[in-house]
Amino acid sequence: MTPDQIRLLHELSDHLILGLVDYPDYWCGHIRESQGSGTTRDQQWGDAHLFRKTYPWGIAITTAGDYTSQRKATDPEHVVTLTWKQITRWVDSLTDEQRAEARRARMSKDREQEHRAVEQLLAPEPADEEWALW
Repeated sequence: MTPDQIRLLHELSDHLILGLVDYPDYWCGHIRESQGSGTTRDQQWGDAHLFRKTYPWGIAITTAGDYTSQRKATDPEHVVTLTWKQITRWVDSLTDEQRAEARRARMSKDREQEHRAVEQLLAPEPADEEWALW
């Protein structure tokens, strides 16, 4: 995933992100059916008057005006998109340990544990140490 797609995932609640990791088929459908949208938590996107919008194909950070959810994933009004398929591929790329930790955190109902688990899941990939030395 790109850094902006990670930022987009951060727009979801910790509980939803952990749900996506634990049971992606159910939670992708749940988010899709909720038809959610709203102001962004990311200040930079908020200052630019961008919004989070749920579509049948995924979620996006986009400009206002798509009241009937007709924009496609490639629409130029979107700043960043994340399709359900991309989310599923991301979940599939996680280790069994990461998925088990996400499940434990989600089931714990402890908001701090949920938040720590999400931060670990969405942390930037460490640079390859061999290349970082040069």
